[in-house]
Amino acid sequence: LFSELGCHHRRDQPDAQCISPFKRSLLQVRHPLKTVASLVAKAGNNCTNAAHQLTMITSIFPDVPWESTRTCAQKFALFWLVYNREMKKHVDDWYRVEETTPCEVAALGGFTNSKEVLYEPHLETVETICSHRTAGEGPGHGEEHGYVNRKNKKGKIKITWEALEGGYAPADRLREQVQDLARDFGYRVSK
Repeated sequence: LFSELGCHHRRDQPDAQCISPFKRSLLQVRHPLKTVASLVAKAGNNCTNAAHQLTMITSIFPDVPWESTRTCAQKFALFWLVYNREMKKHVDDWYRVEETTPCEVAALGGFTNSKEVLYEPHLETVETICSHRTAGEGPGHGEEHGYVNRKNKKGKIKITWEALEGGYAPADRLREQVQDLARDFGYRVSK
């Protein structure tokens, strides 16, 4: 993973041995409370169903004080924070999944720009699909974009900002740090 971070920036790493063939790298973000609720819905309130995921998360970011989190929600909130904070440094752009259409993502990724698209026939394909979507046609049109949730159906698990308080060093800063990054991503965050 870490050998690929920023790998698409050939100008910064001309000798990098990159696997990624893309010219642009994007970060898809989702509201932190929704993300945490989905993960807790799958993992269980005590994270009993998430041993494998937590092992992977903690191995990706070994210097993070995971033991300072008291709850499953805090563990996943801390992951949201460190992952998005780190990834944001290495991408060309980011977008909020809740309000960014597939065609807007294609534009951010360079698929609508003849100077950036890697495979010229894709340019026409993307333009055709996006013109149909704009006209109210095509697959997925009319679905509530960014709000389809397969793990936390009907919002059975709700996570509040208060659930992120306490147990994180420095004391009580997890909520504040997650809220600050959420604001940086353009989310409205209540105090």
